[in-house]
Amino acid sequence: MIVSQTMVAQCSHFVPGPYSATLLGNLTIDGLQAESDDELSAYDMQGMCLGKSNIVNSDGLSFFNLVVYGDDPTTSQDEGLMEGDLFVLEIHDVSSGELTLFSGGTPISGWTNANGAPLSNWTDPYQTLNFTNSNACLGDFDGSGAVEVTDLLELLSAYGTVCEECAADLDNDGTVQVTDLLNFLSVYGVTC
Repeated sequence: MIVSQTMVAQCSHFVPGPYSATLLGNLTIDGLQAESDDELSAYDMQGMCLGKSNIVNSDGLSFFNLVVYGDDPTTSQDEGLMEGDLFVLEIHDVSSGELTLFSGGTPISGWTNANGAPLSNWTDPYQTLNFTNSNACLGDFDGSGAVEVTDLLELLSAYGTVCEECAADLDNDGTVQVTDLLNFLSVYGVTC
């Protein structure tokens, strides 16, 4: 997996399109209620933002209503998910500045175009997701707790790609290139 807890920047850009599915639920961060200015985002496996939503606090719960956008087949660009693609969820705790991936960044499957309706298994606003800060580190793309060969392979699979806000773009210049590889090699072998 290419998305890492400490590497995905706060989602600042996504492309709303004709294909989408909504996720409903509520969430906690390390077991505590999220704040109303916290932001929930969805990313594809290359780190592209697919949608963002603010948290709404009501009756002691932190609800979300997140639209996750699919790829627009009428354009040549990749703007979002296609049927069956995997995605991850990330909460941005605005007060602390921390970014935390749901379930350590384990990909979520089953996305399909629902024309904006709730995605199957995401129709219950009382379903609670607990985001746990696992202290992932730079370069640990797969969340294993160490920067190793599998992480290198993930970086190399994105090498040469233009990708705004993707995890493998360690220097955040919009392209995965030599400087990103050098940044990765500087932490290679680190145990997180």
